Amino acid sequence: MVGINRVVSTYNVAIPREDDTTAELVHYVGLSRKLTCYKWRSSTDYRKKRRKNWIKFFNHYTSFCETYQFSLFERLKMIRLSLFSIFFLFSFLSRTESRGVLSRRQRGGASSTFEINSRQALQQARLAQTRGVVGVARDGTLKVIPMTAEIEGFAVQFKVAGTDIDFEQAAQPGATIRAEKPATSVIAGEKGINLVLHGDGGQSFFDFPNRREQKGLLGVVALAPNDKMFWGGGGGNRRADGVLHSKLIDELITKILPQVVIMDPAKVFFMGISGGSFLLAGFFLPTFAEKYNSGAILGCGALPPQVRPSEKFGKALGTMRVHFQTSTQEQEGIQLTIPQAITSYIAAAKKAGVDNETLGKKLTADTTPKGQHCAFDGKGFVSGIQLLADNYDKIIFGDGDAKGIGKVSTSVLENNQRFASGVQLTQARERGTA
Repeated sequence: MVGINRVVSTYNVAIPREDDTTAELVHYVGLSRKLTCYKWRSSTDYRKKRRKNWIKFFNHYTSFCETYQFSLFERLKMIRLSLFSIFFLFSFLSRTESRGVLSRRQRGGASSTFEINSRQALQQARLAQTRGVVGVARDGTLKVIPMTAEIEGFAVQFKVAGTDIDFEQAAQPGATIRAEKPATSVIAGEKGINLVLHGDGGQSFFDFPNRREQKGLLGVVALAPNDKMFWGGGGGNRRADGVLHSKLIDELITKILPQVVIMDPAKVFFMGISGGSFLLAGFFLPTFAEKYNSGAILGCGALPPQVRPSEKFGKALGTMRVHFQTSTQEQEGIQLTIPQAITSYIAAAKKAGVDNETLGKKLTADTTPKGQHCAFDGKGFVSGIQLLADNYDKIIFGDGDAKGIGKVSTSVLENNQRFASGVQLTQARERGTA
């Protein structure tokens, strides 16, 4: 260890170089701190510590110190920068630690809901109209038409899938459809729709997993109107715009879709993915279940009601088909919220007088898949969601024997399934309890 006294006495430091910015920046910040700590110590005192990484550090340091020198004022600025960096790092770690039960995808809040013709809305419209599944299928049998819905001053991107006979004249790529009043199809329709709400980040909007018609249901998918594409806005379990987004979805169905799709408004079904299931379970269904009274799959996510449920919400659970689908390796935080949602739904139905036999048929849950979050095929996020979408009719209308997954329609009242962690699927628990 040579030159340590000379180095400290002359206050030499290394300058970060453009050709090795990252590595040199580490030395730059570190050197200002080490000099401060040891400028009154002799090399003998330093040797007693015998920390190999510090010895290597100062050996590297001395190779830069013969040419460059900083003034005392500049050194003080560097020390201040180092202290600020340390403070910022610990503040960041503290914030993220407090949100440990959420995945990284869920941390951080989304922007406010996009207003029509705003720069952000126009950018999102271009993205929705060019990325992912859009246009005409290779065999010409299916068209996917992206459009913008203008609802109470807000912009919601959506896509519809079908053949020429399924669309109204207004259904044109890139068209803006304005919600002015409850709309009806020009031609009476017999087909319904299956509306998918994607997870955080919007992947399933672009993939459009429900684009193929099933049991007379045409595929529709809508994009969350904010910068992070979070349904309900906010982040994690705190969906600050959940009420607003639920209202936008309701008006998309009643005031927009009948202008572009020849549909039966009494046949509107739903499927949520992750964050989309948060919005459906926590906000939309408690508010609008009695209005649509159809069916919904809540995939890899759910929240207990975050709003005061409508007067007939509990009664609607005795006639509406609702299925919770998750997997054994589900995210830790969602292993809490799905059981909480199931427990809340059961309580609401029983309070409304729904008998166990009826409730057991209408409200089901499953955690058979061995995969991680949304990987219902045990392989991946995208392929798992596609598998669930492909089995929509079997789960909602059939016996629940989902190809590639198994028999999933197990009554929430007779369900003893558990996550791999040991948490019971249909039994709510408090955070931190086994």
